[in-house]
Order: sequence, then C-alpha cells, then structure tokens
Amino acid sequence: MSVGTTTERRQVQARTSRKFAKRVQWVRSHIGQPVRQVPKQTASCGDGLVTYYPIPMIPQTCQIHGHDVLDFMAASGRSFTRDTLAAAIRERFSAGAQFHTCSANGMSAEQLIEFLAQRGKFCGTDEGFTVATDRVCSH
Repeated sequence: MSVGTTTERRQVQARTSRKFAKRVQWVRSHIGQPVRQVPKQTASCGDGLVTYYPIPMIPQTCQIHGHDVLDFMAASGRSFTRDTLAAAIRERFSAGAQFHTCSANGMSAEQLIEFLAQRGKFCGTDEGFTVATDRVCSH
C-alpha cells in the first residue's frame, strides 16, 4: 500500500494543522469546561489512508496560574472583598477551575485568595483591596 506522494502528505498535514489551530482556539475559549475524547479520523493520501487524531487530548481540569488572577485583578481596576473576588474569579475562569502558583498546586479560588493574602499580594483592607503591584513577582 502506497502512502502517497510527498505533496499529498503535506496537504494532509496542512489540513490537520488548520483543524488543530481552530480546535486550540475553541478550547482556549472554553477553559474549565469538560472535554470529550475525540475518535481517530482518516484521510486519503494517494492510494492509501492516513489515520490521525485531529484534536489533542486535554485534561478534564484546568490549572490556572495565580499570576493570571493577579493580572485580571489589576486590569479590572476594581477593589474586591474576598467574596466578590471569589465570585469574579469563578465568573472569569469558571467555577471548576483549579489554581496553582510557583509553590502550590490544586487550589480552589478561595484557597488561592487566602494563599495570595498570606504572601502580601493585596493592598487595602478586608472591606476592599487591590493588587499590590510592587509585591507581584515578574517571572
């Protein structure tokens, strides 16, 4: 069985790459939502068939870095309480999202808020605080 010419193989790879790019864009817009497993697909290549997975397998849970939350807070320009920040995080990143930092993994939104507060990443009072931009590491 022939696999086809080099040109035909490149055409199949190009189609697969475009589908992959579209899927990655879709996944990024749906972070935190459950992802189904995708079956193999086949494409003809010359007088043969090529089998491939057009979409990468993505874990069911999404880990978001604490820096993304701090960037979100700074960009919003608002001050938060612990409750309003937790609600804003769930709205922005999804209710099922888990968070990680350089030194901790698998935190909920509430655990992340506590973790960041203990490390002095917020300025203000419990009634209203914002990001202490001078205390955010830049790595």
